[in-house]
Amino acid sequence: MKRISTVIVTYNGKKWIERCLLSLFSNTYKTNVIIIDNNSSDGTLELINFHFKDNQQLEIISLKKNIGFGQANNIGINQAIKENADYIFLLNQDTWVDKDVLEKLIDTHLINPQHGIISPLHMDGSGKKLDKPFSEYLSKYLVNTPKGDMAHLTKRKDNAPLQIHFINAAAWLISREAILKTGGFDALFFHWGEDRNFIDRMTYKGFSVGLCTNTKIYHDRVEALRDRSSFFKDYYFRSKLRDILNPNSKSNLSTVMLICLGNFIKEFATLNFGKSSNRLNAFFRLWKLKPLLKGKLEE
Repeated sequence: MKRISTVIVTYNGKKWIERCLLSLFSNTYKTNVIIIDNNSSDGTLELINFHFKDNQQLEIISLKKNIGFGQANNIGINQAIKENADYIFLLNQDTWVDKDVLEKLIDTHLINPQHGIISPLHMDGSGKKLDKPFSEYLSKYLVNTPKGDMAHLTKRKDNAPLQIHFINAAAWLISREAILKTGGFDALFFHWGEDRNFIDRMTYKGFSVGLCTNTKIYHDRVEALRDRSSFFKDYYFRSKLRDILNPNSKSNLSTVMLICLGNFIKEFATLNFGKSSNRLNAFFRLWKLKPLLKGKLEE
């Protein structure tokens, strides 16, 4: 029987974490759970300790500050590797899972070991339709599959996984081999963008991403979707940083920085001061990171 460790990064997740953990501990495939708490202040840890204090499958690592999604996951991943996990299941705090999700993901990987990551369908919190951002990724990044309405995926009879270029890290089953060859998340991405960068590096190592459509997780993030301003505020910088660090494209650092300047001038000339400021900010942030980025590109 393969050993699987589930890694959950918590940050003020009191609203969801009990349901998330109950769904994991009632799964048909046994998993130990490693929680990395990013210094929650809403009573998340107190709730976990109250309801699950005697659970031998649960391990909690409490951090003194919020170090970001990727770096916190790296702590959990490293712990899972030390504990000889064959698979690491990365799961968001605001999700819960089908009872057979772990069993079906592992069975799928055993038949399709080329997939370094396998993910289930991501439903929204109502369970009635696909999670909106997840659906958007599918419409863009499914390989050799008709684009458009993705709702039919919930009714597929073929259990073979679909290949996809990108899927967000709300629920990733990652093989030990893929982790060891790819490494963890890049610390340059505090939150958002780290999953795309990881997949860029993982596919460069020869792995692919698979979507398992015969099992589901439920992602309850309505409040986050109402206000995505914090996501888009930094999007341009993160996208350029990802371009520079993508080993599949090997974008030139100087060229990307010149693109930032060119886009700044273009937006400023059309009096779009919000976008022009964003582009100029990206240029100076990349300039500040230039020595570090050059070192990474030379590795």
